[in-house]
Amino acid sequence: MSKHVLIIGGGVIGLMSAYYLMEAGHRVSVADQTTMTDGCSYGNAGLVAPSHVVPLASPGMISTAIRYLFSSTSPLYIKPRIDRHLINWAWNFYRFSTRKHVHYAVPHLKNISLLSKELYNDLTKNFDFGYKEAGLLMLFRTGKGEKMEVEAAALAQKEGVDARILNAQEISERQGGLAVYAKGGVYYPGDVQLIPDKMMDVLKHFLIGHGVQFFPEQQIKGFKPDKGKILKIDGLDLPCPFDEVVVAAGSWSPLILKSIGLNLPLQAGKGYSFMMCDMGNNLRIPCVLKEARVALTPMENDLRVAGTMEIAGINHRVCMNRVKGIVGSVSAYYPDIVPDIPPKEDVWHGLRPCSADGLPFIGRSRKIKNLVIATGHAMMGITLAPATGKLVSEIISKKKVCIDIDPFSPDR
Repeated sequence: MSKHVLIIGGGVIGLMSAYYLMEAGHRVSVADQTTMTDGCSYGNAGLVAPSHVVPLASPGMISTAIRYLFSSTSPLYIKPRIDRHLINWAWNFYRFSTRKHVHYAVPHLKNISLLSKELYNDLTKNFDFGYKEAGLLMLFRTGKGEKMEVEAAALAQKEGVDARILNAQEISERQGGLAVYAKGGVYYPGDVQLIPDKMMDVLKHFLIGHGVQFFPEQQIKGFKPDKGKILKIDGLDLPCPFDEVVVAAGSWSPLILKSIGLNLPLQAGKGYSFMMCDMGNNLRIPCVLKEARVALTPMENDLRVAGTMEIAGINHRVCMNRVKGIVGSVSAYYPDIVPDIPPKEDVWHGLRPCSADGLPFIGRSRKIKNLVIATGHAMMGITLAPATGKLVSEIISKKKVCIDIDPFSPDR
């Protein structure tokens, strides 16, 4: 049965949900608080990384955050503040940062990541996203970084993900002879890159052409449910009733959902990026600089430099000291690549929705019958978007979901 579905959130999760719902024969509307021309889905590193099966909540993350707490250039920062939502999130993050949780989460993250890659392979038969299976290099400079990456590679291999440990010379050869300052790295040949802003524009153009309606600058504040269903949406300037509502509003999702008493343990993790244009000797393979937590993605003749996880609430302040930390880390690994500090106005930033246990929220809540939640993907939004959109469509269409989604329940 065809339904009228409202998706709140015009990022990559919202657009992929709209695509698969439209494909299933539903009438779809997308509303967002912004003009839908920028946001977390546009300026990220553009990595589709099924290799990243270890959740953000993992052993060592708390000690790392404490060590970086007082550094203005650190790649990981949690701003101390009196906020019960932050305290609740931090406590749960600490509680889930265990080996037991990692071993629980890894197979589920693998399943949804591989589903996404399969769907991307289908999508790119008809869409040009700049999709390229070049693999991904995880570089490390320290013994601790090596230990963590080798352990992550072993976990990935156990789950059937191809992972190859390389020395610095082998990395240099794969990068076209660029000098590399690293002890070594792990190469994941099955990972993929794309151009995220190009993908967003292509998807929007296609959806508009196929009848999906877009409503920008909608200041949605919450819901007014009646008998367990959403019948009215506070702040939505649209008269039409909706059969189903999907909340895919990223870091703003908890602000909307608190109106129905659903408190998602989720915090905004700010990340920055900038472009190095017209690279004469560009990278050939995207890479992540482990200790610096910086991603480098070649995009045609340009290089996107992205990094930092700044948990400081929802704000749009750009901390140039953290940008300087990102800039300095590039030449620390690749001495032939020396970026200038970009002007503040050229620095992109996005607020990534980070769940406390490192798993996304996908599914219905017991509180509301006609509500589906799709958020909390942290740095994996691009990677997991097609699978999330497919699952949202299957839930609303009352079809059997193609993977187990119990670990992603909003009520967990």
